[in-house]
Amino acid sequence: MMENVVSEAPGWAAIDAAFERLYPGQKDIHLAAVPPPGAGGDAVLNGVSIYQGAGDMPHWHYVTYGLTELFDKQSDDPSISGFGFELTFRLKQGEETEPPRWPFEMLQNLGRYVFSTGCIFEAGHFRQRLAPILQDTETQIFSLIFVADPELPQADTPNGKLNFVQVVGITNDEMDAVWNVGVKTVEALLARRSPKLVTDITRSSVLTDPGALRAVHETAEHDGSPTEMIYVDHVAFERHGSSTTIVFSATTIRSLLAVLPYRWRFGRPFSIICGDYVVTWQKGERNVVRRQGEPLQVILNDAGYQEFVDTMHPVEGTYTLTCLPELKLRVDVTEIRDTRGRVVYRIGAAR
Repeated sequence: MMENVVSEAPGWAAIDAAFERLYPGQKDIHLAAVPPPGAGGDAVLNGVSIYQGAGDMPHWHYVTYGLTELFDKQSDDPSISGFGFELTFRLKQGEETEPPRWPFEMLQNLGRYVFSTGCIFEAGHFRQRLAPILQDTETQIFSLIFVADPELPQADTPNGKLNFVQVVGITNDEMDAVWNVGVKTVEALLARRSPKLVTDITRSSVLTDPGALRAVHETAEHDGSPTEMIYVDHVAFERHGSSTTIVFSATTIRSLLAVLPYRWRFGRPFSIICGDYVVTWQKGERNVVRRQGEPLQVILNDAGYQEFVDTMHPVEGTYTLTCLPELKLRVDVTEIRDTRGRVVYRIGAAR
């Protein structure tokens, strides 16, 4: 990079310097946002650079530009550059000679989430997804975890500190494990296959290994789930006299059934949150539904809990419990649409 560009874009130069140390002499492939941020489009990142990585498997190594302050210092905190991090992503290289473009779009979408909510991604965070990481492709990779990039330490820039947070694709059952044992345990299992945590969209779950699956179950059985709540996009209450119907999506019920057992046996409450709607499952001496405005508590004793987990399924329909005759639970199909609005997946449809 020319000296005048370095002086005009010190944050950009700091990212370049970190990757130059990692890949000395390698020329990156840069995908710029067109139009750039603030010029009328929906891009929030200025661009993404891609390098060719090696190690446990050949891969493409992506890095974002735009979550930190690339040019002038604008925020009030001199110790942190922008949001304090840039995202990286390692994708297993196949037979292609040019890096796939879809990770650029994925990283832009993650950037839009950060800019619109102000919520940052840090090592140990996760993001459940309801559709495959790449549509129109046979893959088991759906959700994402966030880890410290294993080869890029924190960097000091003229605009403040910068962390490189790596996005890693995981399967649905690995996402269930994240709910119950946390990101670090799942990260360690993934690192056994790929120390650099390269995302391979053709891989099977690490939990097909009986030893890995046993380790997850033993940890959850011993420590319980650390997940106190999950945020979902489809919950509603319908009241008819003294009767209440709670409406969930099939994917919400799937997550509930994955987490609740490892909260319940430790006497820990578990909540599902959607906007102003909150439903909390809690262990008690008797079965009762408590309503205090929109927050709703479902309290179950041991027998009631067992009936609940035996009765509920992530399949569309209305479910009733003999232990709580005033409560109905309706499960709706989760529809996944593509960018054109077409339904491409229907999760939980009755056969």
